[in-house]
Parts: sequence; C-alpha cells; structure tokens
Amino acid sequence: MQCITTWLSHGYLQKMPGHHRPRRHSLVRFRHCLDYANRAALNMLSLDWEAIEEQTCQLGPLNQMPPTFTADDFEAIEKDTFKFSQTFWHCIKKCNEEKLSITRNFDQPVNRGWFFIEAKFQPLMEGLVMVCLTGHHHVTPLYRKKRMCFDEQQNLLRMIDSHQTQCCISIVDDDSGDVLVSHHTKPFVDQFWQGREVLDKWAIADLQWGEEQLEWWGKAMYSSMSQTGPLQIVNDLTLVSGKKICMQMDCQYVDSIEKSTGRYLKMNQPQSGFICSFTDVTEKRSLEELADVQRQIMDRADHMHMLVLEVLDNGHAIYHLVNHMTEAYMKQMYNQEDITGKSSEELGVDPSHLKMYVDAISRVQEGGTRREVIHDTFSNQWFLCTIWHIKDKRYALLCSDVSDMKNMSDELMTSKKALEEQIKVRDRALVTQSRFLATMSHEIRTPLQGIMESLKSFAEKEDLLDEEKDMVNIGRICSDQLLCVINDVLDYSKIEANELELEKRGVLLQAVVEESIDIVKIQAAKKGLNIISWPEFPIGYQIVADFGRLRQILVNLLSNAIKFTTKGDIILAVSMDMQSRTIRFSVKDEGIGISQSFRDNIFKPFGGTGLGLSIVKRFVDLMGGQISFESVEGEGTTFSFFIPCHEHPQEEESRRLSSMEEQISTYNRSQPARAIIIQSNDRELVGMKTWIDSMNYQSTGYHRVEEAIGEKREEVKTSLLIIERGQNHHHIEQIIRRYPTAYVILTEGPTDKTNYRPDVEYVCDVMKKPIRKRQVLASLHQKCLRRRSMALPMEKRRTIEEEKITLRVMVAEDNEFNQKVISRMLSRYSIVPHIVENGKEAVEEMEKGDYDIILMDCNMPIMGGIEATSVIRKSVNEKKQPVIVALTADAMASNRQMCLDAGMDEVLVKPIQTEALQRLLSSTQQRFPDLTGHQQIYTNAHGKIDYRN
Repeated sequence: MQCITTWLSHGYLQKMPGHHRPRRHSLVRFRHCLDYANRAALNMLSLDWEAIEEQTCQLGPLNQMPPTFTADDFEAIEKDTFKFSQTFWHCIKKCNEEKLSITRNFDQPVNRGWFFIEAKFQPLMEGLVMVCLTGHHHVTPLYRKKRMCFDEQQNLLRMIDSHQTQCCISIVDDDSGDVLVSHHTKPFVDQFWQGREVLDKWAIADLQWGEEQLEWWGKAMYSSMSQTGPLQIVNDLTLVSGKKICMQMDCQYVDSIEKSTGRYLKMNQPQSGFICSFTDVTEKRSLEELADVQRQIMDRADHMHMLVLEVLDNGHAIYHLVNHMTEAYMKQMYNQEDITGKSSEELGVDPSHLKMYVDAISRVQEGGTRREVIHDTFSNQWFLCTIWHIKDKRYALLCSDVSDMKNMSDELMTSKKALEEQIKVRDRALVTQSRFLATMSHEIRTPLQGIMESLKSFAEKEDLLDEEKDMVNIGRICSDQLLCVINDVLDYSKIEANELELEKRGVLLQAVVEESIDIVKIQAAKKGLNIISWPEFPIGYQIVADFGRLRQILVNLLSNAIKFTTKGDIILAVSMDMQSRTIRFSVKDEGIGISQSFRDNIFKPFGGTGLGLSIVKRFVDLMGGQISFESVEGEGTTFSFFIPCHEHPQEEESRRLSSMEEQISTYNRSQPARAIIIQSNDRELVGMKTWIDSMNYQSTGYHRVEEAIGEKREEVKTSLLIIERGQNHHHIEQIIRRYPTAYVILTEGPTDKTNYRPDVEYVCDVMKKPIRKRQVLASLHQKCLRRRSMALPMEKRRTIEEEKITLRVMVAEDNEFNQKVISRMLSRYSIVPHIVENGKEAVEEMEKGDYDIILMDCNMPIMGGIEATSVIRKSVNEKKQPVIVALTADAMASNRQMCLDAGMDEVLVKPIQTEALQRLLSSTQQRFPDLTGHQQIYTNAHGKIDYRN
C-alpha cells in the first residue's frame, strides 16, 4: 500500500491599498507558512512501533510547492522514514479497507504559535490512499485544545459587550485592501459609524470609506501577522462625523477563514481575519503632551527651582515633582539624587532648613497665591518664591535665585544714601547759587533798566540822522541781548532747579531774524564777513514762540560761525514745511570746520565753544525741536535746527507789513514796473532779486554797475534801482541819470564811513548791510509808491498825547533811579504815578485812597512787596482791590510762584519791557472801563498806545 501525502497550508500574499502587485517578501512569508505546515505534518506522522508492526511508507511527491522551496527542503523531508501515529495509521487502514473518505483534525505546537491540521483520507484505485493535510497557523493557543462550542462563543461575546469595548472582528481582502466587519460591539459602531449598520459590510465598497482612511488600519493588521501577541498602534483619525481623534488600536491576527461559510480558507481565497479593539486616547495623548511640555519647561528652566511639595503633619514634606535645578540643589546640599516621591525625612533634610519654606507655605490662603523673598541661610542664597495652593496639602513653588539682585540692591541702597547726601549738598549749593544769582541779577538789571530806557528815549528824538538812529537801535538791541545773556546765566540755574520755562507769545519771525543779525553784524564786518539772509516765508508771518530765546539761539549760532570763519559768507536760511508744521533754521559758514575730536562734545558746556552751543541745544529741546550739524574740516560747518510751527494771529506790525507788501504787488500788477539790482555778492544778489520779484517787479540783476549801463533800455519803465554804494561812483551817477524817475536805494557795509552821495537830483534812501526786509519794504511803500501818485489808505488814530487816561497808578520802589525810569515809561501813556518807597507806605496809602494798579517792587526795606500784598489783600474791601504787579529782578520760577501765591496778579521782570507794560495797561483798562470813557487800548504804528471810541 502506498500513501501519497499532499501537505497544504494557507499562504497569503500581502497586498496594500493602492498597490496592484504583491510585495516581494510575501513569497518568503508563504514559504515560511508552508514550511511550518510541512514540519507539523512530519512531527505528526510518526508510527507507534509498540502498537503496530513496523511499516515504512515512502512519502509521495509534494504538490503545489512554490519555486522558492529548494531541493534541500525536499531531501530533508524524503530521506528519512517516519513513524506513523496510531490514529493516523488506523485512518489510513480504515480508508483502504472500507473504501471510505475519512477526515481527522490534529493540532501541533510550533515555535511561534500553533498549527491546526486537517487530514483528509481518500481511497484510490489499486490500494492507494491519498492523504491531504491542510495546516492553519494560530498565533494564540487553541482554546482547551479544541474549537469553542456555540454557547462558549456567545458567552465570550456577551462578556466583551458588557465591558463596552470598541471591538470588532475584521477580515482583510488581500487583493483590494478592503476591510470587512464580521462582528462588532455596539460602542465600536457608535464611535466609528454613528450607529450605522456595518455588519458584514466592506468599508470601501459598501460604506464608502476612502483608502487613505484605511491605510493605517491595514498596515497595522498586516504587521500583526508576524507577531506572537497583539500589535498596538496609535494614529490620528477623522471619523465619519468629521471629528478628529487620536485612536489606539490593539490588533491580533486570528486566522484565514472563508467569509461566507466561516470555514478555513483555501489558498485561492486570500482573506485574513483579525480581532481589533479601539480606544480613544485623544485626551490621554493631550495630557501626555501637556505633561511632556511641562516636564520640558521644568527641565529647561535652569534659572529657577520648580517643585511640588505636600506638607506633612510632622513638619516634613514629600517632593512630588522637581526639576533639574532642584535636583542639583538637593545633591549639593544633601547628596541626594532621586528625590521624586520621597519625603524630606527620608532624604535627610534638616527640619529647620525645610521650616523656612513651610512657614512661607503656611501663609498662603487656600486656593491662593503668595510671593515672598526667602533667605536660605543654609546655602546663603536669597530666593524670590511664588507659592500657590494646588489642592489638599500640596503646594507648587517657583523659586528664583535673586542673590545677585539682592547684593546689587544693597549696593544700590548704599549708593542711594550716598547720592541723597550728595543731592542735599548740591541742593544747598543751588540755594546759595540761586541767592547769589538773584542778587547779581538785581544789581545788574537795575542799571541796565536805565541804559535801555535812556536809549529808547534818545531814539524817539526826531532830529537824529539815519546813521545815528541806526547806532542807537544797535545799542538798544545789544542791551536786549545783554539782558538775554544775563538770562542765560540764570537759565542754567533754572535748568538745574527744573524751573526753566518758555515765554510763549506772538512773534514776528522776520523781526527775530533781523534783530539777530543786527546784534552780530558789526562783529562780522570787522572780519570782512558777509551775513546773508533772505528767509523763505511771508514777511508778516507770526508764530507762537519765545522771542528772546529764539533770538538767542540764532545769535549764538551766528556768533559761533563768525568766530571760526576768516573769509567768505555766513548764510542764515529759514524755511517752513507746512506739511510737518515745522520751521527749519540753518546757519552755514565757510570756516575751518569742526575736528572729529570735538564733535561728540560740541553741545556740552565748555565743549570747545563755551556755553553758547550748550544753551542753544537746551533751548531747542525745550521748544520741542532738534538740532544737528554737518561739518567738513577746512570747508565749513552748517548748524540746523527745527522747531514746531504754531501760527499766531497777525498783530499790528504783522498786518501792516503784509498790507504794504500786498499793496505794492497789486500796484505792480496793474502798472508793470522794472527793477535793476546791482550787488557784487552773488548770494546777496540772488536773494534780493527773488524777494523783489515776489512783489511783481520785473527785476534784472548785475554784479557791476558797468554791466547795467551797457544794457539797452527795456520797454517796461524802470521804477526801482538798488545799487551797491561801493561801485564806481561815476557809473552810479550815470545809471541814476539814465532812469530819472526811478526810486534809488544805495546799500553799504555796516561799518562803511564814506559820505559819498551821487551828484544827482536825489537819492531816496541809503541802507546798511545786511539788508533788512522790513526797512526796504517800508521805504518802498512810503516813498516809492507815493512818488508814483498812489494814495495809501492810512487809518487815522488819536495818540495818547491827544487824550488822557485816568488810571490811578502807585509805584512802590525804594531805588530812586528806578522810580525815575518807571515814571518816564508811564509818562508815555500820560500817567503820573504816586511813588512810595516801601511796602508799609503802600499799605498806608491804600487806606487813604483808591488805586487801580500798584507796581510793587519785591525787595524793599521795612516791608517787602510780597508781605505788603498779603496785607492789602486781607485789609482792603474786595470791590476796591487793585491790580498788583510784582517788579522783580529775580527771574526764577520759584520767585514768580511765590509772588502769585501772595496774591499778586502779574510779575514783570526787570528791566521792564515796553511791550509788557503796554499789555498790562491794556488788560487793566479793560478791567476798569468806566475810568476813561474809552472801550479799549490799541497800539499804533509807532509802538505807542492810542484809544478808539
């Protein structure tokens, strides 16, 4: 009898979604599976020699072997005879004798799992028996060495369902990569399919899942086939509802079964079965990520200690969580490393050491937070600890080492005390300095008041020559500048005392420029320098500014330019930027320039130019502007600054200048006029020509008078000649005779002594350089237009000499010289004041009669002005209270505030400015309108006061 054995095993080819060819290693897996089946059969096919006679059976050919099964494998199977088991032998014998087909099942353990082997015995002709062995590989042992009965299966399923497990038994089709759900629990359907019916349905074909959604699931199931236990995988998943979760799947390869009958599959039906259980670990992963981040933060926070303590009743504590910094600290202090979860008692921490922190913890309210500085005396460190209550007796601590900060704080405290002492010394010095400056200011201002008033009185004489008026005007301006210098010295004291304030009022910008130049023009002329300035703004433009300090800025910059220039021009340019609302000033020289070593200190006191530039920068900063400079050594320097431009409504002079310029422009539009300008300096010529053209003159400029003589006459009548007086005298007379009806202006240097006047019928005007726009405009308006028979509308006004005012004024001043000066200033307004010599007399005089205004000197013998004001405010009836104005040489803001606090209405700083006195009288007249019968005081064109009904 021959036995032909055919050993079969369920092989499989792994086919992933999206792939149409099996992977190459699937043949290897097929070989391994087949090898396990054959080896199991060989072990099973053993004859029991004790039970039956010895028989041998030559194994027949193996069929359906893949090409990868080598010849050596065949030899290993065929070279030996085997002992058949008794059951196997009886099956063969019975099949042969009774000619019946017999099926028997065997199980065989192998290295990785179990083989369930199905043996089919089929009788053939001529005494042959064919045995077909089919092996099924299990990665888990068979339950009780047998298949489970129906009841056992149902009980097992009920057990799974009762645990609300998201679980399913799935089958993977190797060809399509689709997944069939052959059994599932309710939680699985609710989670993945929102309760839809999915039993015995394919995920892609029936439920329309995308292959990309099943890819990770298929990979996991195929990977589990090579494992002895379940394979666990975690992946992000988008559910049917659109919700995104993190899912953990535990996959166990089960077997190869036929989906329709449940039988084990043939090799031509490649479908694999798996048990898959699912767990939503979204929250778990989030917590793990959060914990990981927290752990990283704690470990990377190498600048502070982080720990969670649980305080015990015995005074010790458990360290539930610590970072590397705390671990390093504990190792240093107590030579302990692994401290998490241990108590301070186990770690050997000194109770008194721990008590420092426990005491701080005890001061934290339940659920609250507290910040406290702790001095760790054991390590001699200072910690800034933030402590907050977590729950029960657990507290979190964040402790930063602030030892360096504490040491710095101690040093700073020591320095602070030393600085405070220095400040006290400085303050005492400032008080002494302020007193000295106030005294010196009073002593200087008193004679300066007389000088300024004398010059003003002298300038009002009508029989002065133009040159004499010019010199008197220069003396007056220089007196004003001397006053500014005195104020500059005081300004440093004010800056140190934070009392520097700007006197903001309406300022004629052209007047600031011209007066600044007038102050320095003689100084420039002595060095042969030309100062040229033709600003680019309307001549009547007014801004809100501090006239004196703005002029001081320009004077300092001009003086600095003259100081370091030996030849050439000094150009003062002014322009407006209406878009940014700023005014830009620049002073350019052609001097030696600024060396690199001086540039960093140029604006510091005595940084190379004395106080001048330092004061300039202080004033510019105070005005809200900025100053800068550009310099090239050997070529020159340009200082530029800008300040905010706040336009001020036009006042009397501003309106008058704008009106004159407009009248000339209007006339020239109606009757075209030509102007000839002859100036040797090119910059002077260009600037003057530009301005003359702006008034609708058709001007022509020449550097020499000979050039003008050579030109042929134009059709337009020449009505203006501006000629430099230093040109050839003969040629000057020749061109003047050529245009006999033209208005002639001769220009000359500020120090020229020549008395030359052209031998012609007339010369209208002679003007000193630098040319002042206001002077030229007034001359053109008053003489040129009148010569051309233009009637000018002039407003008639009654001056103060024509009508008297009865303001009752008292002057309280102890200095006889000042009494005379003030009396003279008031006499211009027809006011005869009552003079008293101290505050006591002023109080007594108020008891005798009524006064509308008191000019009260602050520093007087017997009773000062401040004390006298307090008495008057308390003793005089409210309806009879006068306007009290302080007269003081102390320009400090603190002194001004003290006067106002005493009850004074206004403060005038000596020397008294005429404009300030005019404003004071005007405001007082408005306060007492019934005294004169006139409604308001106005300033006429000559700077005096007149009245209008």
